[in-house]
Amino acid sequence: MLAGVIGMAFAQSPSVGLRLSGGTAVSADVFWHLPAGHRQVEIALGWEQNVRHVDQVLTVANMWQGEITDAFGWTLGVGGCLMWQIWQTRVNDRYLALGICAIAGVSYRLEHWPLTLHLDLRPRIAMLGPDANRWGHIAVGVSHAF
Repeated sequence: MLAGVIGMAFAQSPSVGLRLSGGTAVSADVFWHLPAGHRQVEIALGWEQNVRHVDQVLTVANMWQGEITDAFGWTLGVGGCLMWQIWQTRVNDRYLALGICAIAGVSYRLEHWPLTLHLDLRPRIAMLGPDANRWGHIAVGVSHAF
């Protein structure tokens, strides 16, 4: 089913972007927004480091979007995430974690440019695996529409 949604989304015009966040952890994501009817599918591949572990994260989220004004918009979404963790201990333990991810944010589309600026809150809850919870770092991003 996931492959079908992704395949349908690639048939429409996508956008690609970069997101950075800080706080108790530093992270960076490369993401693709793939239109799917009145919503979008986001596929994000990211890296996050905090004092205890380093995570590589794959996220797939279903997002609903709307307009506040002609240039400003809002986003709400939920999806799943797969995390590969390397704990910074003497033996560098490695774990695989699965979780539920959410997104809430606002965006600003630049006039005369195919760029959109994003401000997001992205919490996640680990359902399987060690401490992979993140209660939401504020992230800034930019995306380019094709």
